[in-house]
Parts: sequence; C-alpha cells; structure tokens
Amino acid sequence: MKSRVFIAAAVLLVLSFLLVYIHNVPLYPDEYQTPYIPYFENGLEIAGPEDDFDKQLAYIRGLQRNVLEIASHDEGIPRGMDRGPMQLFEMQKGLCFDRSRTIELILRERGFSVRHIFIISLAGKDNLLSALATVNQPSHAISEVFTSRGWMVIGSNSGWTAVTAEGDLVALQDLKAFTDGQQVIEWRYPVPEIYISLAPWRPVYGLYSRHGEFYPPYNPVPDFNIIEFCDNFF
Repeated sequence: MKSRVFIAAAVLLVLSFLLVYIHNVPLYPDEYQTPYIPYFENGLEIAGPEDDFDKQLAYIRGLQRNVLEIASHDEGIPRGMDRGPMQLFEMQKGLCFDRSRTIELILRERGFSVRHIFIISLAGKDNLLSALATVNQPSHAISEVFTSRGWMVIGSNSGWTAVTAEGDLVALQDLKAFTDGQQVIEWRYPVPEIYISLAPWRPVYGLYSRHGEFYPPYNPVPDFNIIEFCDNFF
C-alpha cells in the first residue's frame, strides 16, 4: 500500500513539473524577438538598472510612448500565436496584454527586473477564484519594473507611471487602495480610468492569460510564469 502511494505521489510530482515546464511563459526575448527591439527604442537614450532614476524614467516613458505609437491600433494579436516586439511591429496593433509583454521583454533585455501583473475586477464576485473562473470578467495587464528607487508600476494602454507629484513611487497595493477610495494620492500623471473602473480589483503576478492561448502550447491551461507567480505568496 505504501509503495503504491509513493509511486502515485512520484508520478504526480513528475507530471506537475512537466506541466510547469511545458506551460511556463519565457521571461526573455528569443532570437526572433531581439532584432525588433531597436525599433521600439528609436530616439531614446537607453537606460539600465545602474542609471539614476531620472534617466530610467525618461527611458521607460519613452519606451511606453514608442510601443503605443507602433501598436497604435487597439486590436489584440490573435490567439494561438506568440506576442512580442516582432508581432507588435509587424502587425502595428495590440492590446494591454500585447503591449505589456513587449515592454517587459525589452526592459529585461536591458537588465531590469520586471514583473508581469494581471489585475482582475472583483465586481459581483465573492472572491478572487470566482472572478478568475468567470469568462469575460473585466481585467487588465500591466507591469512593474525595479528602478533605482524601487518597484514602479507602469501602464500598457498609456504612457502612465505610478509616480506622485513629489516624485515618489507608488506601490501596487497603494494604487489599489487609491482606486478603492481608501487612500488619497497626489499624482504626477493622472491615473487612467481603467484602474478606477475595475475597482475593486486584485493583482495576480505572473498570470498572462486564463485561457492558455497566448503562448505555446496553446491549450486550455492558463499561461503563467512560475517564478513570477510565486511572488503572489511572498
């Protein structure tokens, strides 16, 4: 009996590792995506993790602007195909989940630590799991980048960054508290309406889609990155 339990546990463990290995969304651009990165950095002074915050902020906001200008059509890249700098440049279109992916890949290529954030509205739902299980529940994709001043939230549908009027960074939980009406923040850049319209919402790190059709192997298993996903628990 014990041997059967051990074998079953071992098989389950192997299958779990296999599931993660097959469905884990890569964090860095591959050889097909990398050649397209310079198109999104045109006219920018490239910054890295060792530069001062002002230079980093100028680069990040410039990158956002270029991504929005290149992917100017608000139409998502079709399901069942990869998304990144190559697809955005060639198709000249994208939605939040497409643009955030390109921004994240480029920032990682420049040495920044980056986290993908899936935020989902809890409106009409009792908890996060019920919201995640509901088809067409309103959601949004954004990013966090680690700057010389710490983690900074960056938007994907506009050139918005979570910075106060005094130049301080606003943590993700403080942004959530603001949109929930629990905190007052004087912003340097106005908060886009989507963050307010989704309230109350919850963030999920490392979840790229609930349907599993944005990244290989394109099946019903949700698209995720296990390293980023673990940030939800620490």
